[in-house]
Amino acid sequence: DAAPGAHATLGGTPPEKLTGKSKLFVQNYTKQHGPPQAYTAYAYDAAGLAVEAIERCAKGDGVNRPCVLEQMFATKDYEGALGTFSITETGDTTLTTLTGLTVKSGAWQFDRLINIAKGAAG
Repeated sequence: DAAPGAHATLGGTPPEKLTGKSKLFVQNYTKQHGPPQAYTAYAYDAAGLAVEAIERCAKGDGVNRPCVLEQMFATKDYEGALGTFSITETGDTTLTTLTGLTVKSGAWQFDRLINIAKGAAG
């Protein structure tokens, strides 16, 4: 009874709210595998980013954990399913959208997208 009007946030954008290149990823994924989960595009990009880091290590002194971590943290302007983003020195992405949810009729429902970039109004 206390839940109506409660708010929560989730990192990222739900698949049905993605736009541009990301929307195309969702359409292609859905054709091949059915509707994606909330973090399918994020997992896809995480795997692709890791593979690129491993490939950069393989071209250097060899693939090992320290090299892969260094290369992942060094990622700048990665072109993925979610668009172009980088990895910060703390290991976060530069993607800045959260999903706002509100409890209505006894269930969590999409409310709005929230941009958490410094100085951004959302």
